[in-house]
Amino acid sequence: MIDIDYAITAYLDVLAAERDVAEAEMARNRREQTKALSALGKALPSLAIGDLKSKTRQNLAGVFRETRGDFKSSVCSVRSAIRTAPTAPGYLHSSNDYERLLSIRPI
Repeated sequence: MIDIDYAITAYLDVLAAERDVAEAEMARNRREQTKALSALGKALPSLAIGDLKSKTRQNLAGVFRETRGDFKSSVCSVRSAIRTAPTAPGYLHSSNDYERLLSIRPI
């Protein structure tokens, strides 16, 4: 009977150790997610008001590193579109369009 008790105790100890590792990884993932959302939460409002220099300055881990790259690519695409828009035929239809163009922040 002692051997069975020992085996069960050893098994339960292994399960507890594995659970601790899984919980620690989940906590780390939550921290990384919070950090990533915070970084985007700081950068998006700047972009929304027309700041085309908006960046996510924090180094992000794992899958969030790709999200940071996607944000940077999106901002670059918007910059490129704004650079080429004034040269598109018929872009400026009125003085309001010209004033709007002048209000775009420099890149």
